[in-house]
Amino acid sequence: MEQKYREIFERINQSRRILLTFHKSPDGDCTGSAFALYYALKSMGKSPEIVSPEGLPFNCQFLNRDNVVKEGIGEEDRYDLTIVLDLSEPKRLMNGIDVTNRERFGYVINIDHHITGSGVGDMVVQIPEASATAEIVYDILKVNGVPFNRDIAKALYTAIMTDTGSFRYSSTTPRTLMIASDLLNYGITAWEISREVYESEPKARIILLSYALSTLRFELNDRIAYMGLTLDMISKAGATDDMTDQFVNYARSIRGVQVGLLFRETPEGKVKVSLRSKDEIDVARFSIQFGGGGHRNAAGIVLSCGLEESMKKVIEALKEYLK
Repeated sequence: MEQKYREIFERINQSRRILLTFHKSPDGDCTGSAFALYYALKSMGKSPEIVSPEGLPFNCQFLNRDNVVKEGIGEEDRYDLTIVLDLSEPKRLMNGIDVTNRERFGYVINIDHHITGSGVGDMVVQIPEASATAEIVYDILKVNGVPFNRDIAKALYTAIMTDTGSFRYSSTTPRTLMIASDLLNYGITAWEISREVYESEPKARIILLSYALSTLRFELNDRIAYMGLTLDMISKAGATDDMTDQFVNYARSIRGVQVGLLFRETPEGKVKVSLRSKDEIDVARFSIQFGGGGHRNAAGIVLSCGLEESMKKVIEALKEYLK
């Protein structure tokens, strides 16, 4: 891949104004990857912009210390190059970004680590073996000799740590830990970032978690555990959508459970389903029948029916899938 990584920097060197963007419902991986590239490109004298479809996750806002993230694109905005990060499905791209519009968005590079990659872009770098998109970004910067600093290291470490569940998930490899170890040489500490991500919980999130756990149900002799959140619950807790991140892991963490799910109503009248599995159970492959996708052990689905109907459809299909 080194040649492709060098080609990416050839495009960067030919560009001045560069758009960095990622998927809807952003997480730590896409956010951290964007900030790492932002600081790297700034050090090269470029003019990068981070545009987020829906703001930043509550536990990654500390990365935005300079308030550089934009939540929209102006009609007059033009870019020489667009880099899309961590995009598993084309429909998860931000509204208003038309990657086929070369006049506005220039050449498009897609960097992703999902098995079910989006395929969006003029150049697609898709490496499912990587623990996180940030691991690919790390390699791209290293291959091209970009000097690392504290900001780049903090962003990449945050991204890799969050996407591997603090290095607990099966995606964690010896190389993942070697990269994390290297990043700790640039003036950051593991505790500093863990504190920001995991030890600064908003009160509203803990209240919302209690609501989610109160809905916990089991199926298929307790091999499936799932929860549901309504818009009313989110509003009552004073929470925001991004505060549900990682809730699904509570269902999966139960002894004997093979697949955990979280069903969540959205303001658009849809239901988002997060799936997490153990061992060899491939929830990405299962999700394809509902138009979803992701990783073997972590996937997502969006449905247009109500909460209870969504639960019924997905759980019945999952029971068949696991037989």
